[in-house]
Amino acid sequence: KQWYQRRVRGQNMPYIFYVAAEHERRKINQSVFAALRNVGSMKSVTVKDLLSMVKDSDSSLHRRLTRCFTNIPGTAQYCKNALLKLRAQEEKFGPCTWFMTTSPAE
Repeated sequence: KQWYQRRVRGQNMPYIFYVAAEHERRKINQSVFAALRNVGSMKSVTVKDLLSMVKDSDSSLHRRLTRCFTNIPGTAQYCKNALLKLRAQEEKFGPCTWFMTTSPAE
């Protein structure tokens, strides 16, 4: 219990920031690996070719990898994905409806 209070309740803030950064780094690595593995045209690309594409700022690589950041909160791709989902829900279900209940006692 004492470990929980020190680590989780905020008494060790550098540790909490480290864990959050490590979690985000791992999500990015997993997303990039999955994107490179799933794209058919990238299966024949070697690490040397990939590094040269990064150094040359290849636009096709940029398009493929922007999809990776849709799972990382705070990125532009994450916000755009959330907006697109919201617009799709609005199109399917209609605009939001707000209800307000009042009573004479208020």
